[in-house]
Amino acid sequence: MYSALYLLLVSVSLLGYGLGKPYASTHSQVIDVHTRSRRQIDGTSSLVDFEVRKSSLESAAEILGLTFCDGDHLAGVICPGEEEDDDPTCVSWWEICNGVQVCGLEEYDACVNATEEQYGVPWHDYCRGDEKVDFCRLKDFQPVRCGADYILKKDAAPVKIFSRNYDSDYPNSAFCFWRFTAKEGESIKVDIKDFSSEWNYDMLNIGKGRDYLSTDADILLVNKHSGEGLPFPAVFKTSTNEVFISFFSDAYENERGFKIYVSVAGPDDDVELYEPRTPPLDTDCGNSSIIDLSQGQEYEIYSPGQPEHYAPFMQCDWRFEVDPGRRIGFRVIRMDTENQADLVTIGSGESVGDADNVVSRLGGTAVPKKPVVVADSNAWLRFTSDAAIERSGFTIKVSEVPAAECGGSYKVPADGSVMVASPNYPDLAYRLNQDCVWSFKAAPGRKLTVQFLDFRTQLYGDPVSAGFGPEPAFDWSNFVVEEHTGRKMPEPVAFDTGEDAAWISFRSDSFLVDRGFKALVGDTKKYKAGFKAEPRETHPLNQNCGQTIRREEIYDEIVITSPRAGAYYPALLDCIWVVDIPFGGMVKIEWDQFLTESGRDFFTLGNGSDPNLASSIIIDRYSGVKAPKKMETYFQSLWVRFQTDLLGNYRGFQFKISPIPYTGCGGLLEVPEGGSLVVASPGYPYYYTNGQTCRYTIQSTSGTRFYVTILKFEVAYEDFLSLGEGCDPAEGGSTMIDKQTITRPDNYQVVPRTAAVWMKFFTNRYRSERGWMIAFSDMGDPVTEERGFGSCEPYTSDPVTIPPPPPTEEPILPEGSGDEAEPAGPEPKYEETEDPETPDWYDDLSEVMEEEEEESTVSPPEEESVIVESEVIEGSGSEVPII
Repeated sequence: MYSALYLLLVSVSLLGYGLGKPYASTHSQVIDVHTRSRRQIDGTSSLVDFEVRKSSLESAAEILGLTFCDGDHLAGVICPGEEEDDDPTCVSWWEICNGVQVCGLEEYDACVNATEEQYGVPWHDYCRGDEKVDFCRLKDFQPVRCGADYILKKDAAPVKIFSRNYDSDYPNSAFCFWRFTAKEGESIKVDIKDFSSEWNYDMLNIGKGRDYLSTDADILLVNKHSGEGLPFPAVFKTSTNEVFISFFSDAYENERGFKIYVSVAGPDDDVELYEPRTPPLDTDCGNSSIIDLSQGQEYEIYSPGQPEHYAPFMQCDWRFEVDPGRRIGFRVIRMDTENQADLVTIGSGESVGDADNVVSRLGGTAVPKKPVVVADSNAWLRFTSDAAIERSGFTIKVSEVPAAECGGSYKVPADGSVMVASPNYPDLAYRLNQDCVWSFKAAPGRKLTVQFLDFRTQLYGDPVSAGFGPEPAFDWSNFVVEEHTGRKMPEPVAFDTGEDAAWISFRSDSFLVDRGFKALVGDTKKYKAGFKAEPRETHPLNQNCGQTIRREEIYDEIVITSPRAGAYYPALLDCIWVVDIPFGGMVKIEWDQFLTESGRDFFTLGNGSDPNLASSIIIDRYSGVKAPKKMETYFQSLWVRFQTDLLGNYRGFQFKISPIPYTGCGGLLEVPEGGSLVVASPGYPYYYTNGQTCRYTIQSTSGTRFYVTILKFEVAYEDFLSLGEGCDPAEGGSTMIDKQTITRPDNYQVVPRTAAVWMKFFTNRYRSERGWMIAFSDMGDPVTEERGFGSCEPYTSDPVTIPPPPPTEEPILPEGSGDEAEPAGPEPKYEETEDPETPDWYDDLSEVMEEEEEESTVSPPEEESVIVESEVIEGSGSEVPII
């Protein structure tokens, strides 16, 4: 908690150097877009700085669990523990860390005694209430304020409020506010003596209550007054006993400021009781008619009064429509309104101002780079201005625009149309390496027509194709426009599909770009072209490729390649691989190569064994020359589909699937139903640790038998692995692998009779190797006796072997054997003698032999990866798998 508070303190301290304290600027004079000079004089706390520091203070108080007095961060904090009291003690900011404790006086001594008992020393800082370190840190977050709060007393002299540097230039970027409170039932008199500010930019607000940031016209008695001269009325009294005054200046022109007197209104004061009056909105602007843009024309909107400033309290509406299925775009040419107050709102539908259909709100001076697009055939624009601060307004051009996203699915309404274009059209060029497909569906019982309206792409590099049907066919049998490029319109420029579906595709390479294309897809009944597309000869896809890999097959990794590995894959393929992973579970998929024709030849990968199940797809119709990202995920089985079209073949792909085994030293593990589990020596594939004994129990979760397949085995001499039936050796099951060392055994795949097996791996203190990796794959065959199923305890120790008792009688020898028992005699005695002396060369020779023994290792033969691929037999029209 305290580290988070410390970071917050550091950030706010840094902020204080730039914003929180008065500063002297050294920037030179500049001119902004409104030709206003930016004078540089001493600044004061801006509204932005004030809000940032307020937010930081609230965050720090939340970390410390403190509550502000009356919810006001400027008033101070409530003593901890008194938040729920009817009359809690409030500690003002000047009382915090001033050396005099206010909070927790009664508990202070008890707290100090408790800390002394707990920690051995008294912890005064912890018990000091508002004087402890945390409160002192919190005080550093208090916003730097320009202004003050006042309690007004009847018959007292007026409180005089001046702008900073009054009668000279007030500061740039200033934000100051004052709050006044009188007794209940009293009213407050406000007398504005003098006022001068930059017109339309530096503003004075006076309102009822204490919310100094309020913009509510029903609260503001003086609403954003600016310029030379007093507001009307300049002298008035309020109906409430609380009033605020706030003043904002920007970073440019400055004037002499203001002088205001505030006091309790007396009975003899001949002053009007003033309430804000909101005039009716001026709606005599905009256009009451619906503007039709379906003929491709452009409509220009100007704010009222342009080039002069618009008026306050305005509400101007415009409505637009195009043919069903089309879109409307609003291009902002110029924008100059009071930010967050005078707004241009754009929406969809026929109901102007409907809050549920708002698309965008614009204001200030920012001009969007792209048009605001309404994806509807009806759109509206509304401009509203508030009580004060008028600017020069806006200019916006409205026209029908195409859908310029990269591909998508569109429904074409009856008697309507959809217009699409390459991304960024027409303002910017399309991007490099785009692969876009648009598909269109007609209304029931209708057919579609495709018409190109504009065309400019990189010659020979960025092709556009179009045709009928739901998507481009791999054999190109539904293509009408084939891979067209350049700046000439395609042939045919328009065609009737004769069907209720159509498509357009676009690809760009990594070299040059151009403006792109625009096309219309409409209801043939209204947009008939007269050229009917005819279907071409179809070519069946070759499905004699791919492979099925079963769980019982033996692989330590699986490598899958496209047909004709190392060469260009054939055309018109539809290959499917279904892999029931022998080492399923956590697996890793890594790519060695991926080179396919972008947007035409597709690689798809899914989880499970059904390529027709859409919900199983993980990598969907992937193409191009950039390989998919490496994957580490849970797979028990997966499928791969590779489809190629008529032209443009590449070198294809190769990826490998390898297990991510469990590598702990021992444990109780489970083989999932219909799945696999892979276990490896600790640290695999790196060398295992010496001097450890690992005991494992592996059991089925479904009471079925499983294959046990040793995938890798490299174990040092005198280190061994044993494996047997049952939960542990004490059950008496068969030992199928007994103290195997160095190389993989001949019986590297076994099937136990039980639903559980035990393993023991022992290593000595000398050599080590890479170890072993074993797969346990459920075979779905239930055991006759549920020995070990679901009831195993962890195998943690070996059974104790008890030697047989000594014989109690003399052994009986067969008659005539000629063997006579020797009489028992005294045990032989051995004398301790010193070792015989050996020559010096003997010790040297022993050391050499020991070093040679340590350097010698037994290297088992390496396992080779199994590459699953297909090869086309020329002239046969079929493919055979090669293993």
